[in-house]
Amino acid sequence: METAVLFYKIDKEEVESADYILWAYSMIEAGFSSPSLFILAAFRKDASIFEVEDYFKRACRELHVNNRPDFAACARAFMKVLADDIAKSEHPSITFELASRMFHIVRDLEYPKDLMVWYDISESIDLLAYDPLHSDMNEADLISLIKREAVSYQAGSS
Repeated sequence: METAVLFYKIDKEEVESADYILWAYSMIEAGFSSPSLFILAAFRKDASIFEVEDYFKRACRELHVNNRPDFAACARAFMKVLADDIAKSEHPSITFELASRMFHIVRDLEYPKDLMVWYDISESIDLLAYDPLHSDMNEADLISLIKREAVSYQAGSS
């Protein structure tokens, strides 16, 4: 798990013990090393969040991870994770849910121009759900659009 994604989950109070542990694995795989990082990676995914957070903070100190990315960078990193999930999704309801999460991040970022397509997609999802007779897209077309935009976001945010 990318550090910026972890910080986004921390900021949104959605972080779980497993997220810290996955972060530790990814840091070890990237060649980082510290005593607390190895201890963190050894926790079970259902370990106490308080204990896991303590080792995360220790690992950050030991690795000199002092510069936390700003919220916008963290949010955009998390959007890349969501875009990947959208690209892999095979269920329309999950695809729509993930696209809605993308829109909520756009809203949190105060509607940057380069992400407004997710606002438009959210509007199309709502129109299809609540007023399908006035929607210019059917479910299959909308899912295709969402997946295309997710792949485009992945490519543009590398």
